Amino acid sequence: MNDTDVESGIQAYLSDAKNVESGCSLGERTDRMGDGRLRFRDAYLIGTGGVKNVLYMGEETQIVLEYSTTELIKKCDISIHIENVWGQIILRLATRETAVPLNDVGGNGTIVCTIPKLALLPGKYYVLLAASVPPAYEYLDYISHAASFEVVRIRRLWIGKSSGIWYVLHRV
Repeated sequence: MNDTDVESGIQAYLSDAKNVESGCSLGERTDRMGDGRLRFRDAYLIGTGGVKNVLYMGEETQIVLEYSTTELIKKCDISIHIENVWGQIILRLATRETAVPLNDVGGNGTIVCTIPKLALLPGKYYVLLAASVPPAYEYLDYISHAASFEVVRIRRLWIGKSSGIWYVLHRV
């Protein structure tokens, strides 16, 4: 491998990342796989702070998926993968694992997955989404970097006295 190969590889990676985060809505993106009978139109995470795609460490979180279909889908499995900045899957949520697919999915709708305590370290994360039909698991839609979000530290207030240290969580 020479320097030109490395440079072109880096440029291709940066170009791909730029296309994914270009501000194009999820519904308009074409870098997806699947037959298109179901398409994810929007995806975001929201915590108790109410700000989309910015979460505090360990807070209750909702992953919200908006979709549309071209026909009624009798059975459908949904997979949500949370990836770190290196593309490693650190959390996989899938209806397939529960053996309970969604039934009679049609039209426009919203799927909400609530996580009571999302315990991630501060940093940036990406969401990969997939919808498939069991038992062959043919893809209806499959899209990486469907959303990105930031986890931030919880602010802490430390109060010290001779009787000990008090630890109080609060948001500013």
